[in-house]
Amino acid sequence: MDFMRKNGAISLMAMALPVLIGLQGFSLPTHAADTKKSEIVRLTTICMEDKCGYINARGEVVIPLQEFTGADAFAANGLARVVVDDKKLGFINARGKIVIPPVFEDGWNFAANGLAPVKQNGKWGYVNDRGELVIPPVFEGAGWFAANGLALVGKDGKYGFINAKNEMVIPPKFESARHFAANGLAAVMVDKKWGYIDAKGEILIPPRFEEAHEFAANGLARVRDEESRNDGYINARGEMVIPPEFATAEDFAANGLALVATSYEEPFFINAEGKVAIPVRFEEAESFNANGLARIKENNKFGFINAKGKIVIPPRFDRAGSFDANGLASVSIESDRFVGLINAKGQTVVMFSIVFYGANGVAFIEKKAGKWGRVNAKGQFVEVGEDVDIVCMERVLMNGSRKIIWPLKTSLQTCQEGFDPGRW
Repeated sequence: MDFMRKNGAISLMAMALPVLIGLQGFSLPTHAADTKKSEIVRLTTICMEDKCGYINARGEVVIPLQEFTGADAFAANGLARVVVDDKKLGFINARGKIVIPPVFEDGWNFAANGLAPVKQNGKWGYVNDRGELVIPPVFEGAGWFAANGLALVGKDGKYGFINAKNEMVIPPKFESARHFAANGLAAVMVDKKWGYIDAKGEILIPPRFEEAHEFAANGLARVRDEESRNDGYINARGEMVIPPEFATAEDFAANGLALVATSYEEPFFINAEGKVAIPVRFEEAESFNANGLARIKENNKFGFINAKGKIVIPPRFDRAGSFDANGLASVSIESDRFVGLINAKGQTVVMFSIVFYGANGVAFIEKKAGKWGRVNAKGQFVEVGEDVDIVCMERVLMNGSRKIIWPLKTSLQTCQEGFDPGRW
């Protein structure tokens, strides 16, 4: 089953951009972005042919693909981190313009207080939205600033917390630690056991757990019992409100459901009372996304369910990612050579494809292995047979109607200009 550990502890880290999953030579999105501070407009990262850009939920290219080898979500201040030439990290604005030059070895997105952790010369510090290092790079690791104004940092092999003035509010004395949650508590490790501290660094829940994670919005935190080595859930007073009877578990999602399993083969969902909300019935399952859908696997295919356990997108995909904040998920169907993005209704928003050109300049696409065709004016695939003399190929991005939306111009001439036979 697919249990994604999203809240792992920092360990003198080098926090890199999330890996973009490559399918048939294309990279799929993992994030969403805000383009304007005044309104919630989200974008999805699209990467193809060593270029990255952004599309909206309708599949329209908002920021054209350009020379970025990695791109992430836009923060509340309207900036997003990007990687250039697989080497240096910088930040762009909502128009796709680089506003903080790519001079950093690594970095994280901006927090609500307007500071972002960056790595320079092997050490971590923080920059503001003008690219100024307002907190010098002196830390071995650095996390984002939490809602209480404290950020997790690593120094001399230990972990502590600083404020935006670079004052060490909680000295680096913990073996490991996690970020502060919205309830003002942070998990820390002392003598190889996990407990929780408040913003003053005082221990409120004594270290007694084998593992401990951030508190969810419903006030419950996932912990691992040292004796049974099973997962359960505690409240902010440290009381075990859901007994440790799960072989593995995930944090509670925004809809109040948590993915758990009594064995590694039987995933199901529980509510905040520990009662079964969606029983065992899937081969694999994932925690619920922000749009209220969760990925499941049935008969070796992936689909999505809602909070009632009803299948709303049938399991027909060979691979599927999570829905991002923009409401899009990456999927693929190997038999159709289909790689694209769907919305919460299961409708194709964009698809990655290849245009093949014959010697006479006629463009074809391959719907299935050996099945060639063209797209007519109505967007319908018209099969033309199996004997097609192909001289060139060009990777393209299409919308749900199979209209090419990137690159804006494509032809036999442009195809030949960038054609590399070795990439077939």
